[in-house]
Amino acid sequence: METTIKILLLEHDQHDLELLQYQIKKAGLKHRSKVVQTREAYETALLNDSPDVILSDYSLPSFDGLSAFHLKQRTLPHTPFIIVSGTIGEEKAVELIKLGVTDYVLKEKLYQVGPKIERALKEAADRKQKETAELQLKQREEQLQKIMDLSLDVIGTINNEGKIETVSAASEVVWGYSPEEMIGTTPFEYIYEEDKEKSFVALAGLKDGIDMHNFENRIIRKNGEPVTMLWSGRWHPADQIGYFTARDITDIKKAEEKIKTNEKRFRTLLQNSTDGFILIAADGTVKERSASAIRILELDESKINSRSRLDLIHPDDLEVFNDTLAHVMQNPNSIRQAEGRFRMPDNSYKWLDVTLHNQQLEPAVGAIVLNFRDITERKLAEIELEKSEEKYRNLFDLNPSPMWVFDVNNLQFIDVNEAAVRLYGYSKDEFLGMTIKDIRPVEELEKLEAVLTNSRSNRFFHDVFIHVKKNGEVIDVDIKSDTVNLGDRIARLVLATDITDQLKHIKAVEEQNKKLREIAWMQSHIVRAPLARIMGIVDLLDNYPPEKVRNKDFLPMISSSAHELDEIIREIVRKAERVKEQPVYKEQPE
Repeated sequence: METTIKILLLEHDQHDLELLQYQIKKAGLKHRSKVVQTREAYETALLNDSPDVILSDYSLPSFDGLSAFHLKQRTLPHTPFIIVSGTIGEEKAVELIKLGVTDYVLKEKLYQVGPKIERALKEAADRKQKETAELQLKQREEQLQKIMDLSLDVIGTINNEGKIETVSAASEVVWGYSPEEMIGTTPFEYIYEEDKEKSFVALAGLKDGIDMHNFENRIIRKNGEPVTMLWSGRWHPADQIGYFTARDITDIKKAEEKIKTNEKRFRTLLQNSTDGFILIAADGTVKERSASAIRILELDESKINSRSRLDLIHPDDLEVFNDTLAHVMQNPNSIRQAEGRFRMPDNSYKWLDVTLHNQQLEPAVGAIVLNFRDITERKLAEIELEKSEEKYRNLFDLNPSPMWVFDVNNLQFIDVNEAAVRLYGYSKDEFLGMTIKDIRPVEELEKLEAVLTNSRSNRFFHDVFIHVKKNGEVIDVDIKSDTVNLGDRIARLVLATDITDQLKHIKAVEEQNKKLREIAWMQSHIVRAPLARIMGIVDLLDNYPPEKVRNKDFLPMISSSAHELDEIIREIVRKAERVKEQPVYKEQPE
């Protein structure tokens, strides 16, 4: 597809502009032109339009072609610039060309503008292509040099005389010698004495066209230390030069030796470990058993076959192991763990903790790895612990008295029994979202804080508190609490007894005793006054002559005292009847 040329025209004369555009169109150039007449418009077009070629008049009212050229050079140095003018001569035009102007067209020869635009664009394209090629070549050379300089391997060339012609900067890192020190020397000046003969044979073979691959020898560093090198090389017959790379594999060789040592050590550890291991192939055959595996399973080595023995697994555990093994077999690199009972030769069972690891894709293994250990003692202890926990769980859950456990740090309920649920009206889930403050009235919180502070230094605690049920009913509760350790949490176990009715009973008894004390006081004090008066009159009558006794003097006094005594006795009877009618304790309905 033909490219549209963007032409920037700097021309102030309308007639000349029309002639110029006509000649451009006549030349058959597919183009899009923009006309500017001022310096400001010209600078804006350079920045925003990026023209492919610029045609400029030499003389402008407030501007000139030479200034336009210099402006262009600062912004678009590679864009062709053609002067179109009728006022400059050949000599001035040549001077402009020397300054860098691409070409010039005289206005009386405007028919030349089309060919000159095409030539200018072609020269610009060729120049750009050349510059691009040169830049790419320079970049490649710089990249190759960087690769050589940054390479951890020593890269270089050797000539037909066996002398080093070029060598990368890695020589100083690996061998301690700078490239300048090594150029012109032979590799044999640095090769370990015992490796010189085989190195000479390898170099001779290289010159005969035998490529060098993974050739090992030792080089003596500048500081006298030996380093193991891995060489690769190729001879170029036409240039009579050899190209080589050399890699320091000293650490690799040390690592290989360490791996061999570690492998020997780990194999010894595995064979003598308390844990057993078995390697099972994809077809179910046993590739290897450790001595500890034979010992744990109490196998008779003289009767061991090559098949894995799933029939040793307890029937109740067989399904779990089959599922676990099937999953691991079907999923490379997967790891699964299972616990189960394995039958021993005496028909007893051992509990084993087994880890299965699919390493079939690992070349060094190529099997399912079973690691297992005897956990019989631990499992039996766990079973006994579960039974014990179940026993104590029943004591907690089935206790008729409300009980709960709360976290000492955040006061959160950790567990509650059914009796607590029934008494307080909250469900167990509701309890577990609450703290012990939530069942206290506000006026009790200060007392609770004081008790909690004191209880942190005392295991057992006993006191009476006021609690609030879910329905708002206030109850008196006798609290007995002690510290329990829940592993990573310090908690307290609480036994709560609702003593509301007992306290009411005690209060009723106290009220009755108070009334009885009032009756006793009346009997001992109020009755005594009129009775004393009657007794005084009787005593007076006994000691007073009869002839001097006048009934009208004594009868009113006797009658008044008798009536007063009668009223007191009636009041005592009434109070006694009220005490008798009011029960000391009335049981509250459920």
